[in-house]
Amino acid sequence: MDHLRSWKKLSISKNQIEADILKGYLESFGIKVMLKNEAVGRIYGLVDGPLAEVEFWVPESQYDHAVGLLEAFNGNQDSNSKI
Repeated sequence: MDHLRSWKKLSISKNQIEADILKGYLESFGIKVMLKNEAVGRIYGLVDGPLAEVEFWVPESQYDHAVGLLEAFNGNQDSNSKI
């Protein structure tokens, strides 16, 4: 996991669909995003539950900016659909 030393876990999404939306949102602001565990849900066709979850990792240097963007993104969602 040497390549993860300069990366920080930002968030966990409930499924691949949410992960793709949030990844595109963050990347549109120049944030690099690495997704972890995304293959498990796709392989088994899962859309809910722990095996469908996808972790978001961003470079430490972009972490604070990404947190602000995530808060803004979640502020535009209703309270039942937070990522």
